[in-house]
Amino acid sequence: MLQRQSSWMAKGALVAVLGVSGGLQQAAQAAVTYKVVPSQSKFTVYSKTLSPVAKLRHTRVQNTSNYTGTVVFSAPNKPSAVTMSVKADSLKTVVKDDLNTSTAARVDLVTDRDILEAQKYPNITFKSTAVSVKVNPGGVYTGTLKGNLSLHGVTRAVSVPISGKISPTQITTKGAFTIKQTDYGITLISIMGGMLSAADPVTIDFNLVAKK
Repeated sequence: MLQRQSSWMAKGALVAVLGVSGGLQQAAQAAVTYKVVPSQSKFTVYSKTLSPVAKLRHTRVQNTSNYTGTVVFSAPNKPSAVTMSVKADSLKTVVKDDLNTSTAARVDLVTDRDILEAQKYPNITFKSTAVSVKVNPGGVYTGTLKGNLSLHGVTRAVSVPISGKISPTQITTKGAFTIKQTDYGITLISIMGGMLSAADPVTIDFNLVAKK
């Protein structure tokens, strides 16, 4: 009788262990990572220059393709984690209108050396703390991405409205958010006796493609 009871208990324990193991295996199999493809994505920073002289005011646009990122799905249609890393010295001013190549190069030098201090703080990173999306038929989704943005040695929480589309092989995500440079310990540059200065808020805009 005792041997039979012991056998039943052993079988029950084995079933429980197998059940837990199987559940963990299914969870591991369900987790899927998509990697951002820079050549198909866009990461842009918009900043304004202030001046009492109207013709000196403009919006500066900086692009970069030197970044990495991942989107992890805990289950189909359920993104659970997002990470991004951008090289601070890779942001380059877009030459347009009356902004020539030489001026853009000088602006980028000042940005790298004096504003972002790229040698001291080489990376701009984002790590999500919560991802909330509603996926509609066809894989189109809207939602909110919350996380920590690390810039210029300072980390602050941000919340970003996002939208895009999920398919079995890729995910597209677009969004934009505004930050204050002074919140990240960045000194606003002013030149020409205050005739030309940087506005505090900057807008970070992204349109990303990530694939398995």
